[in-house]
Amino acid sequence: MFPPIDPVAQRAAYERQLALLTPVAQHLRVEVAPRVIVVDDEWTGPAAEAAAAFVAELDRLVSLAADGVEDLVRVVRGQLGALL
Repeated sequence: MFPPIDPVAQRAAYERQLALLTPVAQHLRVEVAPRVIVVDDEWTGPAAEAAAAFVAELDRLVSLAADGVEDLVRVVRGQLGALL
């Protein structure tokens, strides 16, 4: 049998998680916002193409991370709301 859960402690834990996750989600969204990448004019050919591909992949992965953190924030908010 599981020990009883203290609702006050559980609420405090959810609030701590939200306090930590919310700024992370906001920061990740800022990082995936459209931006201009300045590349030296001498970068042409394969080097420029590799840099562009790297930036595109990095943006895609950061966007996935932002989506995941935002989903987690929604879940924690839902759990917190269920306690009320």
